[in-house]
Amino acid sequence: MKLDNQIQIGHNVRVGRHTAMAGCVAVAGSADIGKRCTLGAAAVILGHLSIADDVHVSAGTVISRSIHKAGTYTGMFPFDENASWARNTALVRISPSWRNGCARWSEREKTWLRWTSCRSSSTCRSASRC
Repeated sequence: MKLDNQIQIGHNVRVGRHTAMAGCVAVAGSADIGKRCTLGAAAVILGHLSIADDVHVSAGTVISRSIHKAGTYTGMFPFDENASWARNTALVRISPSWRNGCARWSEREKTWLRWTSCRSSSTCRSASRC
């Protein structure tokens, strides 16, 4: 195991062999991190989660649910005012095929998407016109 500086590791955390953590990583209590994993600088692992062997977490990524499959995981979402962030996060979670051309969208969904696009735009002057 290789640890950089300024790492925070909570209680009952288990870390597998040959795992490396870069500076400012935070691992909350009772997390279980597998073998041969890497955690990039300022990555965060929330508590009571399991991370499989051979998982690589990019810098600045927050892991909020267990990872059961080896691979590289990245989750960077720019900061914003909370209301705008929540709307944008909801849009990102909609599957691309549905978002990009479903012919069965209801008028309510179309209006909501127009409204969220306008509200998140820096040129929007009035929510009532959207």
